[in-house]
Amino acid sequence: MSRAGVDWIRAILAAFWLAWAAARFGRSTGEYDRYEPDIARGYRLLGLPRDVDVDEVARRELRWWVVRREIGLAAGEALPSLGSWAEAACPACVAIKISGRMLDERSEAA
Repeated sequence: MSRAGVDWIRAILAAFWLAWAAARFGRSTGEYDRYEPDIARGYRLLGLPRDVDVDEVARRELRWWVVRREIGLAAGEALPSLGSWAEAACPACVAIKISGRMLDERSEAA
């Protein structure tokens, strides 16, 4: 069991679905919404808390991918100046908050 409470098989399956979506997104030129279900599947496998809307996390992840594609690597450099929008659009920011809560909740349960 890992620190986040996800066994290695689930972690591998989640990584597969996220990588599958990312690889297909990387070759695509539009209709990006078709990758959202695979992203959601990957996040769902990670066992996020029940109060986390996995579909919303997947939408935000995909939106971040599109932002990065449309404005390039400058999107990452712009994060400090974007404030709350960056937090809303950047799934990594959301994941950090979620994982912190998950670790706290799971350590209390142990």
